[in-house]
Amino acid sequence: MLLLSQEQPKIISSNNHCQTLKLDGLGKSAAVILKSRNLTDKDKWLELINLYSGNPWWLNLIADAVEYLCDRNVTQFLSCPSIYLGDLEPILEKSFQRLSELEKQVILWIASQEKAIDISNTPPDLPLSHSNLWKAIQSLQRRCLVTKKDNLFSLFPVLKQYIISNYLH
Repeated sequence: MLLLSQEQPKIISSNNHCQTLKLDGLGKSAAVILKSRNLTDKDKWLELINLYSGNPWWLNLIADAVEYLCDRNVTQFLSCPSIYLGDLEPILEKSFQRLSELEKQVILWIASQEKAIDISNTPPDLPLSHSNLWKAIQSLQRRCLVTKKDNLFSLFPVLKQYIISNYLH
């Protein structure tokens, strides 16, 4: 059986008989999506791809917006002072609403931070035990909502913008 999902079910992560293949964003190869839409400013494509984490679904939705709102001009689209979410908002809202209260508390806290966070010490501005922080981070990672680089955790730029716009204002 092959299961495609943004979230890894707990039963699969703890089952020795199942294998998981985590696919990160498409990176430079996502340019195929932008090329197929005849978007301009090839030199800005990688910036657009990185902003939307190389997610092909997100990039297709955003390519629609670039076509319609900016006449295919990527530079004009990227000149927007904040990350444009458009049709991504209902997708992100659905993911956010499925989170537990603990996960919501942690993801809101991460979104409020300017830099990626180090979870080795429970921060004083987060009223959670160390154990609960780690539990939430692990669950958010399984849901592909946090990223980890050099032992620091952060949110995808699109998700961070969504949370800031809808929950932290």
